Amino acid sequence: MSATHRFLKLRELSVVATVLLGLFVLVPVLAIIWAARDVPNSTRKVEANIEVLILSSSIERTLREHQRVSNLALSSASPELQTDRRLLQVELEQMLREIKAGVDDTRVPLVEQLSDGFEEYLTVQERLGEQGLTLEEISLQMRLPFERLLVESALLRDFNKALLQESLRETERTLWLAAVLVASPTTLLIVTLVLLVFGVQWIVLNPIMQLEDSMQRFRVGEMKARAQEGGAVELQDLSSTFNEMADTITRQHEAQLAFLAGVAHDLRGPISVLSTAAHVLEDDPSQMSHDRLRMVNRQIERLTRMVEDLLDATRIEAGQLELQLENVDLRVPARAMLEHSAATSTSHELFMKAPDRPVIVRADSFRIEQVVGNLLNNAIKYSPAGGPVELSISTDETEAELAVSDRGIGISTDEIPDIFLPFRRNKISREIAPGVGLGLSIVSRIVRAHGGRVEVESKPGVGSTFRVRLPLALP
Repeated sequence: MSATHRFLKLRELSVVATVLLGLFVLVPVLAIIWAARDVPNSTRKVEANIEVLILSSSIERTLREHQRVSNLALSSASPELQTDRRLLQVELEQMLREIKAGVDDTRVPLVEQLSDGFEEYLTVQERLGEQGLTLEEISLQMRLPFERLLVESALLRDFNKALLQESLRETERTLWLAAVLVASPTTLLIVTLVLLVFGVQWIVLNPIMQLEDSMQRFRVGEMKARAQEGGAVELQDLSSTFNEMADTITRQHEAQLAFLAGVAHDLRGPISVLSTAAHVLEDDPSQMSHDRLRMVNRQIERLTRMVEDLLDATRIEAGQLELQLENVDLRVPARAMLEHSAATSTSHELFMKAPDRPVIVRADSFRIEQVVGNLLNNAIKYSPAGGPVELSISTDETEAELAVSDRGIGISTDEIPDIFLPFRRNKISREIAPGVGLGLSIVSRIVRAHGGRVEVESKPGVGSTFRVRLPLALP
């Protein structure tokens, strides 16, 4: 036997596959848990920065509005404008408190600087308001403090904008990392599953299918069929066990064939003597002698047929079946055997249906006669009540079909797979007619040697149809 690779055992392979699958499933789960915790934090940070940025921008707009209203209020002493000025001041102070509460430690100095600048700005406004200056004078005096305040507000706004950009980039990195952590193991899981499927097919399924095929071929008589020892350790051991068993059975089978060949050869001597005695009795004119002669002749024919079946079986099993192939009109051997079989029974009606044109197959005419003769003899033998036996020939594009149908005892469905095995006879067939059970086995082997096949349709109590399909001869 050829050297084989030793794989892990099936249990070890299953443990390795389970561990790998567990890892590839666990990593995405952990990544999802981490993302579920970290992504919301990053999102909240972005939202907070957006709120602070919006608030800082609102402070700058409100400062401009407060500057405009304050200048008008201080120059005109209008109560309404004074009220608006105080409301804007309160609003600015509230926004400054809110922005201070909403920022981290890095931005607190900027917010405090802006608050201090706003206080100085208000102090300057109050002093100018007490001097009774005009609008132009107040605007000119307040220009520099207001611009400093705007600069401080712009610094806070720009810093908030920078922090927002950084938090957006951090969130993007977090989402990308989460996607990688989820997608990479998932991709590896898919690849592993694909490899696992192919691995199971290569290491487990293919060896099992090859072993089953070898068993099936061995079962139908292909004695050289052996399993290829591959795959997992258990399957290699199983294939090795089958091959050893097949070798043992083959040796026993060969010994049986040698025994059968010897028996068949030894039987020919007594049959020859009986045949000679029968010829001597033919010269005796008495009726009793003729009756005994007919009985002896029937037994001689039966023994001769059994011996020929045994010899054919041994030649076929030993691979020594020789075919003299030629172009044969299938109708000719079929018609010859129909006429021969019709003379052996008076209770059966044998008839043939065939095309008007020749049905040419590449075959051994003698062996085809043997196939047809065995099928017709079986149809007659297993139709003890008599009845019609039909032999039909038909063709399609590539094959010729020869079918023999009867209305006999039939065959049960569970027995059909074994009827072509040698020496297989069920209880009913043994009770109806004696024999050794080689006829259908010989039919199957001869047909297969011609590149054809035999099919059976049967129902107990209704009858059977045997179909022989042979390839048509090439033109």
